[in-house]
Amino acid sequence: ATTEIYTLSLHDALPICVKSWNANEFKTQVAALTDDLIAEYLRLKEKIDHAMEEAYHACLGGDKEKIKTYTTNLLILEHQAKAFDAMVPLVKNVQKNVKVIAKSKDVPSEYETELASILYFSKFYSMPAFERVKTQLGFRFGQKYVDRYVMKDKTDNVNEELVENMEPKIKKGEVKEKSKELMKQDRKSTRLNSSHDQIS
Repeated sequence: ATTEIYTLSLHDALPICVKSWNANEFKTQVAALTDDLIAEYLRLKEKIDHAMEEAYHACLGGDKEKIKTYTTNLLILEHQAKAFDAMVPLVKNVQKNVKVIAKSKDVPSEYETELASILYFSKFYSMPAFERVKTQLGFRFGQKYVDRYVMKDKTDNVNEELVENMEPKIKKGEVKEKSKELMKQDRKSTRLNSSHDQIS
């Protein structure tokens, strides 16, 4: 029999069982947002590596439709990676000011962008701490507030860089430029291998 070992952090292992606003639960899950970001970003990097390989082989094959499809997919994933970069300072600011936010009965205007961005981001990835923070924000500030960003696709108050990279509009020029870049890497790799063979 195969033995599989799973490493779970505490917030992964526990079910969502808090049924009302709980300041301690909110603070705990806000602290865990960084762990969620890191884990999901690592998964995204693997997808990018795989997409880059697919796009590269499509460029080698010369099929224009395949080049467009695979290169566009790669560009979307790369934009998503930039969105993670945009999320980091937003999450850190919430973590730094979590006590102030927890004491507020209404959405604090000075952290409105950060909270709206966390809710918006939770639409795209299923991450335990993000889900629980979203639940707690619903208890604290009302479900309508949460649904505005999660269900109704509103992006007002959401960080602009985050929206631009999570919902990128890929242009033809970007696809062409990226495929050129992939082919340059291929030529560079070929030259390096050739040099290595000569040295050997």
